[in-house]
Amino acid sequence: MQSMNNTQVSFSSPVNCIHHEFVYQVMKHPQKLAVELDEQSLTYCELLHYVQVLSLILLNEYHVVPGEVVCQCVERSLSMVIGIMGIEMAGCVYCPLSPRDPQHRLHALTQQTQSRLVLVHDLTKIKFNHSIVSSNIDSIFTVYNMERNIDIDQLSSIRVTLDDLAYIIFTSGSTGIPKAVQVRHRNFIEFIRSLIYGDVLNEKDTILQMARCSFDVHIHDILGSLMIGSSLIMLHRRGIMDFDYLASVMKEKNITCFASVPTIINNFFTFLEQQNHHNVAQYLRSVCSGGEACSLKLINLMSNTVTHTCRLWNMYGPAETTIDCTFHLLNNSLETESFPIGRPLSNYQNLVLDQFSQTVFMNQEGDLFVGGVGVFAGYLTRDDSSAKALVEIDGELFYRTGDLVTIDNNGLLHYQGRKDHQIKLHGQRIELGEIERCLLNITSVSACIVMKWNDDYLVAYVQSSSHMNEEELRQHCQSHLPPHMIPSIFIILEKLPLNQNGKIDRKLLPLPDLSSSSGNHDDNVPHTTLEQQLQDIFSQALHIQSPHIEAPFNQLGGTSLDAIRVLALIRQQLCTNIDIGLLFTNPSIRQLAQAIEPLLILDAPQDAVFTTNQSQETHLRCSPSFVIESIGIVFLICQWLCPIIIIHRWCPLFFPILPAFHLLFYVICSRLFSPCYIKTDNLFSWNYYRWWFLDRLWNNNTFWLKHILGTPLYNYYLRLCGARISLNTHIYTINIDAPWLLDIDDGSWIANETYLNCLYFNDDGTFKLSPIRIGSNCSIGTRSILFNGVDMQDNIIVQPMSSVTGFIASETIIDGEQHKSLPPHMSNKHSIRSLSIWHKIYQMIALLAIIALHCALLILVYKVYSVGQIPLLINIAFCWTLWSIIGCFISLLLLKFMVGSCAADEIYPTASKLYLQKIWLRQLIVSSFHHAWLLLTSYDYLYPYVLRWLGAHIEENVKLAEIDTFLSYPTNLLQLETGVTAFGSVLLVSTELTPSGDHRVDQIILGSHTNLANGCSILPGSCLESETMIGNLTRISRETKSKSGVVLMGVPARTMPFQMPVTPKNQNQIEIIPFWHTCLSHYVSKCLLLSIYSFGGLVGGSIIHTILVCGLYRCRSYIRHQIIEQIIARVNQDYAQFICPFLGNTQWLIRLFRAYGAHIGENTIMPDISSITDYHLMAIGDNVRLNVGTQIQ
Repeated sequence: MQSMNNTQVSFSSPVNCIHHEFVYQVMKHPQKLAVELDEQSLTYCELLHYVQVLSLILLNEYHVVPGEVVCQCVERSLSMVIGIMGIEMAGCVYCPLSPRDPQHRLHALTQQTQSRLVLVHDLTKIKFNHSIVSSNIDSIFTVYNMERNIDIDQLSSIRVTLDDLAYIIFTSGSTGIPKAVQVRHRNFIEFIRSLIYGDVLNEKDTILQMARCSFDVHIHDILGSLMIGSSLIMLHRRGIMDFDYLASVMKEKNITCFASVPTIINNFFTFLEQQNHHNVAQYLRSVCSGGEACSLKLINLMSNTVTHTCRLWNMYGPAETTIDCTFHLLNNSLETESFPIGRPLSNYQNLVLDQFSQTVFMNQEGDLFVGGVGVFAGYLTRDDSSAKALVEIDGELFYRTGDLVTIDNNGLLHYQGRKDHQIKLHGQRIELGEIERCLLNITSVSACIVMKWNDDYLVAYVQSSSHMNEEELRQHCQSHLPPHMIPSIFIILEKLPLNQNGKIDRKLLPLPDLSSSSGNHDDNVPHTTLEQQLQDIFSQALHIQSPHIEAPFNQLGGTSLDAIRVLALIRQQLCTNIDIGLLFTNPSIRQLAQAIEPLLILDAPQDAVFTTNQSQETHLRCSPSFVIESIGIVFLICQWLCPIIIIHRWCPLFFPILPAFHLLFYVICSRLFSPCYIKTDNLFSWNYYRWWFLDRLWNNNTFWLKHILGTPLYNYYLRLCGARISLNTHIYTINIDAPWLLDIDDGSWIANETYLNCLYFNDDGTFKLSPIRIGSNCSIGTRSILFNGVDMQDNIIVQPMSSVTGFIASETIIDGEQHKSLPPHMSNKHSIRSLSIWHKIYQMIALLAIIALHCALLILVYKVYSVGQIPLLINIAFCWTLWSIIGCFISLLLLKFMVGSCAADEIYPTASKLYLQKIWLRQLIVSSFHHAWLLLTSYDYLYPYVLRWLGAHIEENVKLAEIDTFLSYPTNLLQLETGVTAFGSVLLVSTELTPSGDHRVDQIILGSHTNLANGCSILPGSCLESETMIGNLTRISRETKSKSGVVLMGVPARTMPFQMPVTPKNQNQIEIIPFWHTCLSHYVSKCLLLSIYSFGGLVGGSIIHTILVCGLYRCRSYIRHQIIEQIIARVNQDYAQFICPFLGNTQWLIRLFRAYGAHIGENTIMPDISSITDYHLMAIGDNVRLNVGTQIQ
């Protein structure tokens, strides 16, 4: 017993209230999916906004006070989630009321809680009369309420402690009155922590919410998910009874965890096995079974249906111990029909005592007492019941469960039964005395007894002197009891049998007969074939012979689980269009037959049409060709490496002409392949692979192309590739997937990282290539996306990070997805953008100087390389590292003394020497020496020192993932205060477009402890206050209004309805990396890289490199040494740089992702290795197409 109760665990993080934990998760990942129901969804930040609105309305309009009970009677919906958390955030106590309960019972429960307010919605508002204050939760979220300002101070001033009540849940009461179990915040928080510690749940789970609100498990699903930061998927009303719908949700939403009773789990997985839907549960990680005994049949069934990584937990616990108190991991290694309920959860204790309150021996039956963090606060207004249930043992409070258990030799508990007549039916705890009290309230009933029969049914034996029939008894129970407590069978006797002691003798009670329970019906002959088929289905599902044609479903003993079986059989044998609601509205076989008959007429042709379309789609859809892709990849690698090898062996002085060879090879291939004739075709067709080969060639030449961006050479080159480009355009982007389809007029300016996507994937398995036409004097901001055919007229301004498709009229401003007309005073003002001959000469001189510097570096490296005493591999790796170090120093000198500083708020015309020197030359230097800066790793401690030397104002503890974007910006205009953190793919836009088409430079000021998330863009003139968080893919400009602690998201940036917590002064979450670690890891990784390819050759080296990278990725969690981690990161970086560019848009890349641990379906297209991260968390279905630039994080 002592060993079993050795469960004490100390958690590092402090214990907070439920709503505080939720807000913490919002701040941690505001854009993560919080809750979803079919097509409706809310992110964490959106959910918080709705919750705050509801909380303030409860406080200000209904004047609730902390600690007050607020009931909620709402069907499963997003409103249910908002309501629960809104009640908690207002400091109140949540009390669920089941919409399935009769009106009389709902009123009684509301009066017992003394609640002044019940939250309802459209489906449940008729349940309450005017004597009870009810508020329609859906009508609360009007436009007026949603746009009102959130008073954070008012919500922050609410004082709720861990010992305050969080919720109340009703359980059945033996006296006829339900008992209200009171649970504190501390109880629930500690319970969830215990589940996380036991690896039952984690923040990466996608949890399916199946339980009704009458089960306390629904609180575990909803509040537990939002506390730990997982995603919650809800089913629509009665969705749990529709296994087809449940299977589609589980597959499409990638469910990893759910909790239910064994009967439903068994029926659902039986359905999956019968339908051969093994891929439905492929992502399941954890299934929690509770409320009933688990069987070996269920374990074997699950092991045949789900992956070996899925675990089935047997959970046990009454509501008084906060949902669960013991757990056990089930497996099919034990050949037994009785499985243990396990051991206590962490920080719980279990005692098994005999009738003398002494500890029992092994395998001796005794009463189970539960202590620890989950013990409830007592029953509401039932001090007498609380005193009986709560017992103090050795100074600790324990709950007397009333359950009989034994403890085996392994210290595991086994459930044996009850001391009293309380039962569990389909997971619901039922006091039979409550049903008996309800029946005894009928004056003509003198005695009664209710029993559980056949594990599935409740049978009521009633002693009545009058001629009362079964229907009258059923109607009385339906008006006072919840559906799960209504007996399936009523047996009316003149006198109940008694034993010698005058008590009812249960053994002498007559056995129930379901086939006769519907009354005296003479006509039980089916009139039609359909009625006969339905009768056979009812007989099979309900296990009774010849169920009556006109008897209602519940009178035949039908339960909700029986309804699931009936629905599944009807869909298999008769009609696929039937819905579970049809069964409830037409409960008898005859009524159901009349309702189904019209659907049978519609069902057949729809099936035929679907089959035809499906077969035609299957016929037209092509599959990827590994042969073509493999040959193409080999050809691409040879085209890239062969010239390098030849020049290296015969004449290293010819290395400067290598870029010209690669660029001209693309031009030749584009002429040979005639891509201009490719318009629309099937994916993976010959035309698709022609485009793919040219796209890979272009992608491999991007480093060379970056040197000629913004020059007439780039325009000439695009013309050679088939584009119609004016020589006076200014193009700074290399993200072009079909250059021959570009048509750009005079004077237009296209910023860097703009995507010109001519390729578009259609839904029918085809693709199309559409031209992109840009008129004269257009200005397209950075990171904008032009896709699916664009026809832009003249004088159009596209703000950064905007999306453009279709026809765009002249004089238009596009901001995000909004289009507005250009103001009249701006429409005709644009500066001359044509470069003069002197400007072009300046560009050519600068370009030749950069090439000369690279040649000088190459000569220096060759001098070191020619030293014969040093082994070749070590020599090359040393030269590589030396080139990187010298390249970094040269680029810094050029930026400091050649480019110089800029003045704040200065304007440069595009066709001016200042623009070329301060902006174009800076970008040329940074892009040309980009590979040298790969020497330094992310968050290198040298980054702030480098920027300070270049003139930036950088304070202490600044962490930068990448330095390129900061070097590309005029560094003397940067001001980064203490604790600023910039994550990956952050872009500092070097200039801001003026209405006249010129470029303005200005300061960027980032306040202390500002966080820049992945993919955000910061424009000149931006000024952010301290503690500001910038979300992913957010655009910040001088118009952005920033206050301390706000979260900004969107394009343009908008303030979110919550704030960031204050960052502790001593916080240092990202570890800085010493420079000698950097150099050593760079050198060792290059030695390793060269060894791989010298040993295995081109093909074998690629295979070894791939195996090594995949193996290191899978073992990354076991490696803790900093230098080894850096070496592994370098090896992965080399692989992404040298191998992965050839694999883009091929099935080889998909196979690589699968080797990393991602779950990716068939015929999926992904552009490059950076498309996804955290591979083991990724699940992507079949036939998914991702365009270039897509990132799933």
